[in-house]
Amino acid sequence: MKNPCLLLLLLRHGRGRGRVLGPELEAPTTTLPLRDVAVRLHLAASSFGPLRLSLAFASPRSLLPSPSPSPSPSPASSPSPCRVCDRNFFVRAKLLRHFAEIHEPEHAKRLRRLASARGARRVRLAAALAPKLARFEKAARDLGAAPRGPADELRRAGVTIRAVEGAPRRAIRDRAVGAMDEGILACVVLVSDDSGLAEVLGEARRRRLRTVVVGDEAEGPLRRSADVGFRWAEVVSGKARAAAPAMVGRWRDREMLKRLEWSFNEDEDEIESEGFEWDSEEEEEEEEGGRENGRPPWWELD
Repeated sequence: MKNPCLLLLLLRHGRGRGRVLGPELEAPTTTLPLRDVAVRLHLAASSFGPLRLSLAFASPRSLLPSPSPSPSPSPASSPSPCRVCDRNFFVRAKLLRHFAEIHEPEHAKRLRRLASARGARRVRLAAALAPKLARFEKAARDLGAAPRGPADELRRAGVTIRAVEGAPRRAIRDRAVGAMDEGILACVVLVSDDSGLAEVLGEARRRRLRTVVVGDEAEGPLRRSADVGFRWAEVVSGKARAAAPAMVGRWRDREMLKRLEWSFNEDEDEIESEGFEWDSEEEEEEEEGGRENGRPPWWELD
């Protein structure tokens, strides 16, 4: 059975649409929807093992929907009601922002409560929350056709979003080390071209974990520090997913050979040889003593 792996992404706020880690990754996220990019990343990462955790670190601005291309959107003649709280909005962008900032966190909190409940309490809680969950899902479907922010697209792909202020390197390292301390990971997949995150890969290598880097640079500090690296084109085309099983097999064979590796210890070999020669000399003395006393050798029967 394959070992679990951890997928780490960094979401930054770019021009128009958000992008995954760095200006050089803007092209893949504009040619494909960000949700499709995240799904293909999940498929590639899961080829190295069951995906235990998928995290994206984003600035607070990236959590909001992308602004409208028109500088001053005109208000609609008829209001658009929020299907959750029945509040009316004349500008659709404000409705999307209201839904993302208020109702989505509330929905996530309800799901966490439901996931942590057990037994009869879970049954009662599911019955109590069913109307609110159904109402949220219907409202989300009604808003699904509208353009959404990059963080929303990643959430729809199953990625957990973490809001961080300033440089996210420390947050990424702390969360990655925390997951490593749990002792359930065997592979770390880092989506980055930021050389400052090489410390995360170094910590994983010290713990004898496999490391995979996905980025747009053919060569770089992260590529040199990782066991294997892929470019975005290889992830999008599916080549990374197809090549992963063979790499996992080579890693497994290499670990098996290390366990079976025999190392020669000259001191131990000399001790064993000396002990064997001493036993042989003692047996020869016993045989010679037996002949001198006129007794037959011990191996001859009476």
